[in-house]
Order: sequence, then structure tokens, then C-alpha cells
Amino acid sequence: MLSAESPGHRIALDVTASLRAGRDRGLGRYLEALWSGLEAEPDIDLRLVSGIRHVPPRAETWVSVAVRRARLARLSPYIYHATSCYDLVPGVLSRTVCSVLDVIPIDHPGYVKTGIRTRYFHNLILRVPRIVVLSEHTRERLVSVLGVDPSRIVRAPMPVPRLALEATTSLALPARPFIVGMADLRAPDPRKRYHLLAEAAEQLSRRGIATVLLGPGTESFDGKDRIRGLGRVSDADLAAVLRSAEVMFFSSAYEGQGLPPQEALSVGTPVVAFRNSSLPEMLGGGAVFIDEDPEDDTGRTRIAAVVEACAEIIDHPTVRSHLAQAGSLHVAQFDRARFLSGVRSAYDAVSPL
Repeated sequence: MLSAESPGHRIALDVTASLRAGRDRGLGRYLEALWSGLEAEPDIDLRLVSGIRHVPPRAETWVSVAVRRARLARLSPYIYHATSCYDLVPGVLSRTVCSVLDVIPIDHPGYVKTGIRTRYFHNLILRVPRIVVLSEHTRERLVSVLGVDPSRIVRAPMPVPRLALEATTSLALPARPFIVGMADLRAPDPRKRYHLLAEAAEQLSRRGIATVLLGPGTESFDGKDRIRGLGRVSDADLAAVLRSAEVMFFSSAYEGQGLPPQEALSVGTPVVAFRNSSLPEMLGGGAVFIDEDPEDDTGRTRIAAVVEACAEIIDHPTVRSHLAQAGSLHVAQFDRARFLSGVRSAYDAVSPL
């Protein structure tokens, strides 16, 4: 609780993301970082609110709005922090901070959603006093696509998890050299473009370079084209595999931040990625960027460039060393202190009354 002289805040944090499937992915990981960070702040009085489960999926959003409104009415002195625009609650918008991890549903070609739900909740963003984003790219898109006043946007990148540099693994890894990729095949996501990862692995195998895939469902690739699919792994195994790889290939078409390649950089493994969305900002000098080609429907030109970039890093240790050093220095900026400082500046600008 806050003392009479404390300059802190009373925060009602929405934790609905922790109840949903996929809570180990982007939004769930963001909530975990925010929740644990705020709990450790001695001058913040933290209360938790959520929507509701066990209702038909089509009704969940609308029922949850009513449930949140009733719960927040009992927390009227508190600033409400919604971790997604879909958690916004009309009636309390003037005392709301909203986190926007990306604007894919209204921005990414081929992934845009134009339904009532998407339009309604993204328009609510225009009415909250402060918005927290992970990247300058998302800030720019909120301004240009939705017309948000840039003075109401606070940039607070999520902290990159500290992976153990000394971690070892008992997993059976291929002989070096090998590259690493990460995928979640439980719910196919077209923007991740995992087919490009598989195609790159096939071409790299012809050069004697193996690929290790990490993430749920990747076991299905095991043994194909020198691919070792390890499925979901522990943090220690993740650290050890990333550090053992010569390079990570990240195939995504749009990211609000891109934690997987940042994790690779944190243990000294350079990245090959596409030049899009927030990735140049988030990976800095630790990555080799491949330009997107809208005319390349099959991906052949891009995959050829990926393969050449990976081979260049593997064949030239000095290139790899330079990228690794630059990447490690770059992602060291993304720590919890910086994250919470940004979030707290958003709270400072919102009146709970």
C-alpha cells in the first residue's frame, strides 16, 4: 500500500492475457514482464483485474468489457492498465493506460482485419491519455494509420530475458556449423512465414549446414534435410542452443519488438532477418538484413539472399565476431529499469480521478 507521502501510483493491471491460450507467447510474456516489474516497485499499489472465461469465443470480448467495467467501478481511484486495446473499457478511458504491442490487424498487408471488433477497439485507443509501445515503428504507425497524437505515446521496450551464458544442454545437437530458427506451430501465423525457414534449411543442407528448430510442433521437422526439431525447450537449453549456433534466421514479416532474435543476440549469436517493421531498430548492428521484395511471390530471391548471408557469417569468423559484439551491446539496453521508467512516465501523466 502507498504511504501518505509516497509519490507512487495505484494501478489496476489487466491480467486477462495470463488466462488465455498462448500466454507463453508475445502478449503473455509482456504481461509477465510488466506484472513482475510492478510488483517489485515498493511505491506502487497493484491490483489485478481480468475479463471472463468460459463463454462462447464470439461473446468473450463483449462480456469481458461488462465484467471489467463492474470490477473497475470498485477501483475508482486506480489507473487502469490495459495490456491490449481489446481490453479497453468505455467509461474509464480517461484513467487508462493502454499497451499496444503492434498494429498488425490494421497495418500488415494480408493480415488486416476490418471487422466491427477490430475497428471499435482500435478507435478506443484514440481516447486514452497515454499509450505504451515497444518500438519507434509502432509509435509511427499509430500516428500515421490511426492519427494518434504522438505526445500521448510512450516508448518502453520490453526487457530482453537474461539467458544464462554458461548454460549447457544434454540435447543432441548436430555437428557444427548449424543455424537456429524458432517457430510455434500450434497456431499457424502467416506473418511468421515459417515456410521460408524450412526452405532456407533445405538449401543450407546442400552446403553441409544443418538447422536446429526450437518451439512447439517443430519435432515434426526432425530428420528432414539435416533439420533437428527439438520442440519446446527449457530456458537453459534455449540459451545453450542459441549460443552454440553460428547464426539465427528470423523469417517474420512484422514485429512489434521481436524477442527471439534479441535473445539470440544476448548470448552472442548474430541474426539474419528481413528489413521490416521494428526489426532494424530492435536488432541494430547485430543482424544482417535482407530487403523485402513484394514481387518475389515464391520467396526464391529472398531465400537465396538468406542462404548467402548465413554462409558468409559461418565462413568468416571475423564477420560473426563483429556482429556478435555489436548485437550484445545493442540488446543490453533493453533492461527492466528502462522498461519500468517508460511505463511509470505514462502513469505520471494520467489522473486516476
